[in-house]
Amino acid sequence: MTAYFVTSTGTDIGKTFVTAGLIRYLKQAGQPVAALKPLVSGYDSSVVETSDPAVLMRALNQPVSAD
Repeated sequence: MTAYFVTSTGTDIGKTFVTAGLIRYLKQAGQPVAALKPLVSGYDSSVVETSDPAVLMRALNQPVSAD
């Protein structure tokens, strides 16, 4: 099993963008993929569809919901 850990300081610098790209790449290569965003700051449930967790869920081909 290989694990990737994407981290950095600051917001809006591309951590979620890079992680979603890795997810799509690994899935296309036939690898099993799971992802976790352990902390989300500034989450607004009125804009679930554009949240960082939603980006990761879509990359994983999972449904997006406020839950």
